[in-house]
Amino acid sequence: MRPTRSPLRRGLTAGAASLTLLSVLVLLASDAAPTLFRTDLHGRLATLALVLSAFGCLLPHLGRSARPLEWAKALIAAFAFLFWAANQICLNQTTATVLNDIAIALFALDVFLVVAGWPPVPGDASSSYREPERRPWSKSSTPMTMRHSGAPKR
Repeated sequence: MRPTRSPLRRGLTAGAASLTLLSVLVLLASDAAPTLFRTDLHGRLATLALVLSAFGCLLPHLGRSARPLEWAKALIAAFAFLFWAANQICLNQTTATVLNDIAIALFALDVFLVVAGWPPVPGDASSSYREPERRPWSKSSTPMTMRHSGAPKR
C-alpha cells in the first residue's frame, strides 16, 4: 500500500515531472527544427533535462522515511544523470569521455539492481523481499525438517 502524500508534495512532484517533460520536448523540438534555436542551446537543454531527471529520482524520497537502501538506489540513478549532464557541457573531450563512462557504469549498475530486485520492497509481490516465515515448532520437528503445508488446520 502506498502512503498518502500531502497535496504540497504531490504538487511539487507533478510540477517537477512536468518541467522535466517540457524540457525534453523543447530539446526534441530543437532537434526537429534546428533553425528555430540558437546553435549553442542544444547542450544546455540536454543538461537541463538530465539535471531535472536527477532531481526527479530523489524527489519521491524527500519528506518521507525512505529506507537507506532506497536512498542508495535513488542516489545511484541521480548521480548517473548528473554525470551524463556534466558530459553534455564539458569542453574537454577526454574529461567528457570519462564523465560519460561513469554515467554508463552507474546506469548499468542501476539496471542490474532492478533486475536483481534490490533493494527488496516489503509488501511488493514482484519483489524478491520475503517476510520471514513464522513456523509453529513442535517437539517432534526441528527447523531443518519441518515443512509448512500451507493447508489450513482444523
